[in-house]
Amino acid sequence: MHLGFMGMAGVGKSYWAERFAEAGFTCFHCDDLIAARLHAELGNGVETVHDLGDWMGFPYEADFPRKEEKYLTLERQTLADILCTLAANDAPNRRFVVDMTGSAVYVGEDLLSALHRHMTIVYFGVSAEAQAQLLQDYVARPRPVLWQGIYHASGDESPAAALARCYPQLIRHRERLYEAWCDIKLEYHIHRRPGLTVDEFLSYVQEATGDR
Repeated sequence: MHLGFMGMAGVGKSYWAERFAEAGFTCFHCDDLIAARLHAELGNGVETVHDLGDWMGFPYEADFPRKEEKYLTLERQTLADILCTLAANDAPNRRFVVDMTGSAVYVGEDLLSALHRHMTIVYFGVSAEAQAQLLQDYVARPRPVLWQGIYHASGDESPAAALARCYPQLIRHRERLYEAWCDIKLEYHIHRRPGLTVDEFLSYVQEATGDR
C-alpha cells in the first residue's frame, strides 16, 4: 500500500509521514522537495518548510500572488516526479508515503487523478477547536499557504483581522476539495490520539478502503 497524506498545513501530516518512514516506508516530504527546487533555482537559502513560509509571506503582501504561483508550479513539478517514481516501482514489498502539501488539491485534476491511481489518499481532518490554533501557529511561524483568492480585506479592516476572518473560509473551501479526493478522512481526534500506532493507523485505512 502506498499512502498520500492530505490536509491543512500544520495538521500533522509530516509527523505521521516520519512515523511511517520509521516503519519502513519510503517517504517523500513535498515541502522539502519544493524548497530544494526553489533553492536550486534562486539560490536564496530556502531549505525548510518554514523557510518557504518566510519566503512566500502572507496574502496581504504585494508580492504574494507571484510567489504563490511560483510555489504551485514547483509543486506540480514535484508531484509529477513522485508520480513517475510510483508508476515505475515494481517491487511489491516497497511502500511509499507522500507527505503532500495543503495545497496539493490545486495542482490539477489530471495530475491528482494519476496520483490517486497509485496511492491511497488519507485526509487529516481538523476539529473546530483546532482551527484557531492552526491560525495562531501560521501567524507566529508561517508555513507556505496558498489562498487562491480567498483572502480579502473589507473596508478599513486590518490585515490581521482579515486573515483571522478569512482563514476559516479557506478551511471550509479546502475541506470540500480534500473530501472529494481522499479515500478516507481521519478525524482530528483519531490522528491526534495519544499513543496511536502506525499499525492502528493502517487498520483505520484498511477497514475503510481495503489494501491497494
